[in-house]
Amino acid sequence: MDHEEFYNRVKIGDEIPPLEKQATLEGFQTPEIFGGIELANGSDEAKEKAMALGVDAIHTSKVFGGVFMLQFISEMITNWLPSPKYWVQGGRLFAKFVGLVKFNELIMCRGKVKDKTLKDNKNYFVCDVWIENASRDKVVIGEVQIPFS
Repeated sequence: MDHEEFYNRVKIGDEIPPLEKQATLEGFQTPEIFGGIELANGSDEAKEKAMALGVDAIHTSKVFGGVFMLQFISEMITNWLPSPKYWVQGGRLFAKFVGLVKFNELIMCRGKVKDKTLKDNKNYFVCDVWIENASRDKVVIGEVQIPFS
């Protein structure tokens, strides 16, 4: 499908094909950089981190979050578009973290086309995006803007 055909086929309200992922940090040596916080050891530091996150149960083994989760939204968007170049060459993501995900939890990235607009002689998709944890609670909410010209 060519560029113009894809743009014309997409309608406001269309859902972006969802992406199901397991929240893991395989291959990373320091998960703290990506939002992984150890809570299981019962130390004062772990308790302080849990309180700062609003987690009241120290028995939670690990919490997954932060910017690492944003790559899943990016993957969903590039899977949907006919070419990743539209996202990579000027796509914008605005996100808010509103909940927690446990390590190895199955999450679902979702999105919906909110608007198609013309700005600076470029067509844009504007989409609401979010990530749900295994309980289907939204843990990330946001918006993407994708130049499509």
